[in-house]
Amino acid sequence: MLYAALGAAAILVYYLLPKAGLAQALLLTSVNASAVVAAIRAALRTSRLNRLVWVALAASMALSTLANGPTICTPSSPACGSLPSPVDVLWLLTYPCFVVALLAIGKQRRGGHQETCSTPPS
Repeated sequence: MLYAALGAAAILVYYLLPKAGLAQALLLTSVNASAVVAAIRAALRTSRLNRLVWVALAASMALSTLANGPTICTPSSPACGSLPSPVDVLWLLTYPCFVVALLAIGKQRRGGHQETCSTPPS
């Protein structure tokens, strides 16, 4: 719940910052990076298909975080180059990660692959 509240606060701050500015770009990249950390933490706490889902989501968020950095510059900047650019490869690599995560979730939902809780609820 704390992470969700912090995310909501980040969204509010994002829209209060100057539009298309460096501050917005840095906040967006920071939120992506925090999602990577959260997904890795979840992966370490789970096993089997649940771990696969979280690892795939962490990988996709890491790739999008890496892609955000170079895309901070404006399209008219000489550092950005033209479209398509090499950084687009990072964006395209997020799709297989999302597919893996969605397929693993689908496999779990079909039944027989749900993890059981090892500790009784309190």
